[in-house]
Amino acid sequence: LCSVSDTVTVTVLPVPQVDLGTDLTLCDGESVILDATWPGADHLWSTGESTATITVSTAGTYDVIVDLDGCIATDIITVAVITTNSLNLGGDQTICAGDQVLLDATTPGSTYTWSTGDITPTLTVSTSGTYWVEVAQGLCSVSDTVTITVLPSPAVDLGGDIALCDGETAVLDATVPGASYLWSTGDITPTIAVSTSGNYSVTVALGGCSTSDAVEVTVGTISSLDLGGDQSLCLGDQLILDATIAGASYLWSTGAVSPTLTVTAAGTYWVEALFGACSATDTVTITVVDPGTIDLGPDVQLCAGGSLTLDANLAGATYLWNDGSTGATLTVTTTDTYSVVATVDQCTVTDAVLVTFDPLPVVDIGPDVELCPGEVAVFDATTPGATYLWGAGSSAAIFSTQEAGPVDVVVTVNGCTGTDQAMVILLNGPTVSLGTDTTLCDGASLLIDLSNPDDNFLWEDGSTNGQRIITDAGTYWVQVERNGCTASDTLVVQLFLPTSINLGGDATLCPGGALTLDATTAGATYTWSTGSTASAITVTEDGSYWVHVLVSGCIAQDTVTVTTVVLPEPDLGADLTICEGESVALSVDPGTYSVVWSTGSTAPSITVTSSGVYGVTLSSQGCTTGDVVQVTVEPTLGEIDLGDDRDLCPGNSIVLDATISAGASYLWNTGSTDAMIQVEEPGVYSVIATGNCGETSAVVIIGEGDCDVQVHVPNTFTPNGDGLNEVFHAVVDGSYDTYRMDIFNRWGELIFTSLDPLQGWDGRSFGSDAPDGVYVWTVNWTAITSLGIKQDRLVGHVTLLR
Repeated sequence: LCSVSDTVTVTVLPVPQVDLGTDLTLCDGESVILDATWPGADHLWSTGESTATITVSTAGTYDVIVDLDGCIATDIITVAVITTNSLNLGGDQTICAGDQVLLDATTPGSTYTWSTGDITPTLTVSTSGTYWVEVAQGLCSVSDTVTITVLPSPAVDLGGDIALCDGETAVLDATVPGASYLWSTGDITPTIAVSTSGNYSVTVALGGCSTSDAVEVTVGTISSLDLGGDQSLCLGDQLILDATIAGASYLWSTGAVSPTLTVTAAGTYWVEALFGACSATDTVTITVVDPGTIDLGPDVQLCAGGSLTLDANLAGATYLWNDGSTGATLTVTTTDTYSVVATVDQCTVTDAVLVTFDPLPVVDIGPDVELCPGEVAVFDATTPGATYLWGAGSSAAIFSTQEAGPVDVVVTVNGCTGTDQAMVILLNGPTVSLGTDTTLCDGASLLIDLSNPDDNFLWEDGSTNGQRIITDAGTYWVQVERNGCTASDTLVVQLFLPTSINLGGDATLCPGGALTLDATTAGATYTWSTGSTASAITVTEDGSYWVHVLVSGCIAQDTVTVTTVVLPEPDLGADLTICEGESVALSVDPGTYSVVWSTGSTAPSITVTSSGVYGVTLSSQGCTTGDVVQVTVEPTLGEIDLGDDRDLCPGNSIVLDATISAGASYLWNTGSTDAMIQVEEPGVYSVIATGNCGETSAVVIIGEGDCDVQVHVPNTFTPNGDGLNEVFHAVVDGSYDTYRMDIFNRWGELIFTSLDPLQGWDGRSFGSDAPDGVYVWTVNWTAITSLGIKQDRLVGHVTLLR
């Protein structure tokens, strides 16, 4: 239980941060302060100074060590100074054609301007010239110049590779006036003679520049040309005849000029090989052997237990089957792919066939079945992919029967069959019938006798006797058992009481109403006061109605009194039309009945001033009658707007539209009765519009125009289906050459375009009604007038109201 402890304090000191910046370049005479200040730290510069900052004005690499309580940071910077001696492109240079010189003016932090226009630190040159560069740093700059001379290189060409026959000599010529030579053979002459195979090269020097070239010389013989002896080919095979000799050219009897020739047909083939001035030929005869063909037939499927003989018989052939057999035929009994190779004169043909022996289906429809009367025996032969044939003729997978005797089935899968059989035995079982449901008179009884010494009985009350006496209403059932088979039946017994017949209380009928009186009772016969013998009758008139019901010798009766309500039907007359500002009175004679109008009024009459369907209802003792009438209020005709007086150019036309109200009639001073007319001549045009509620007129003067084009665009339209102002379009006065109207929604989407002023926008967008609102339109048109071609672009907006 003894313990000791100790404590230590760990202090994490910060590491100083130092950043002298990026490398830089100074102008000659400039200086820069390098700052490594870190509070409380010691400093040591590569110059030996220990201050936080130092001032430098000379080129060099400067580094500093900053020490803060043993934690150290360092940084380094390179300072360049631009002086007249700090830029040196080197001395003038001479190079050979094809060589390059890299001129380097790199000075950190500077910009560059070369005599070529380049602004990179370096410049690669390959042509003669004087090149200068100006290097700028801040406000100071230096420049340097160098001259590059490019000397021509000697041109030497030994030509293409050379092929020589034995004993031939070739002269290789590299002559260039004033040049010196060095051959790969050691010769230093302008030309050399060669007669042996090899790679010969020469270097030609002229004025300090040199050029090299090489040539391959092949010296050989064509005495080795040999196509081999005559050969036999199997039909379908090919043979490559090879005449290859290095450096040679070829001509075959087929006209081919390649070193080799592929042949597949019988014939005599020759080749001539040319090597320089040398040549040689050879000939070979090719024979093609046709061994014939064998055919084992298509792939075949057989049933297990069967066999198949495969026949590969071919005249003069020997055979080898994939199982090692060597006969012309092979008898097979198992599933496999069988192949054979037949050989005739060393040529082979082959064939293969897949033989599949499908298994016989396994059929099991189950054991023999014993059936009680009324039961069904079900036999299932279901097998995937099979067809079926039962002894009874059925082709289903499952067979059901209630008859005694044998049941057999043949099941076929892929042509293979299996069979099975079972026996159906019928047992001597009981039958039972309690008779039809019945009704007993109150106090009567019913005897049921099912007695049979071979049967066992069980009733719903638990009794086991063969007899049963029934005196009460109820549902009775019995179950009878014999030889393990059971049968049962149920009997519903009802008691008939004189009070069970009830036609209901006395009733009241509304005009045109009907009442059904129903005395339906199981097993009954009926006699009504109307003479009907049905279980129910329908009555429509006042009176007292009774029925006598006879059930199992029992009689009951009931009577009901029916009273009808007298209620007249109101008549509001035919549908009415009135003009705007007029009214019409609708009234009925209420007599002693309650009145309710569709407006909610209960007065005998109402005054109507607006369009609508108006109805009235009369009611008494829960019965109602009524009538309705349609009242239409037509507006008075407003003003016709034919537009402002305007001019018409010769050869053009203007459409004047007087449409003001659906159903109105029109008469123009031209005699036209249309709502719109097209005028082609200047003049005064007037129209009178007549409607059910008034008459109005308008006049417009069409003058002779100056052939200018006028475009009129409305600012509102109402595509609400009333036939007025349904379409928005421009009206163009004058002859135009091109026309285009575009309409945009508030998001700037194009929703309609028309190239014809008469084709307007119907207020739909992307297949649906566009919402009410303001839409922007543009109209672009051009026209050819006496003043020349005129074009304009109009922009505006239209308000859509429904």
